[in-house]
Amino acid sequence: MVLRAIEERAVFIGRWIVALLGVAWTLATFMVVPVLVSQDIGPFDAVKHSTQLLKRTWGENLIGNAGISFVFSGIGAVLILVGYGGGRVLLDRGDDFSAILLMLVSGMLLAAVMILGSALSGVYQAAVYYFAVIGDPPEGFDKDLIRDAFERKSA
Repeated sequence: MVLRAIEERAVFIGRWIVALLGVAWTLATFMVVPVLVSQDIGPFDAVKHSTQLLKRTWGENLIGNAGISFVFSGIGAVLILVGYGGGRVLLDRGDDFSAILLMLVSGMLLAAVMILGSALSGVYQAAVYYFAVIGDPPEGFDKDLIRDAFERKSA
């Protein structure tokens, strides 16, 4: 409610403040789910612990999830273009059945891609959390690849 009041009163600046606070909140709560699942602590302590973990792993978290989001957003955009664009072309040609079928199949594939992207993001988030807490990568992950992601690069 406070953010909404700021946004409404200070229109342009308020939007920037709300956006920055929203990003800060998203970052601070990024690792909350793995923390809550693995530790017997409350939500406020989980947010505090999530923030501490983010400080240690911010680059890996942001770059990894940005990469996952970029790839799956690209796939989603292609599916939307093919489904909607192709469907419109088919509708213009009078092939209603094929247009509807193409749009439905594209929509189902888009939903599957979104679910897969979300699951992959969750797995990545859990792997980064595990490495940040334990110090070793989870089973099934390349040790050198995970360790290199956490080492500082020399210039």
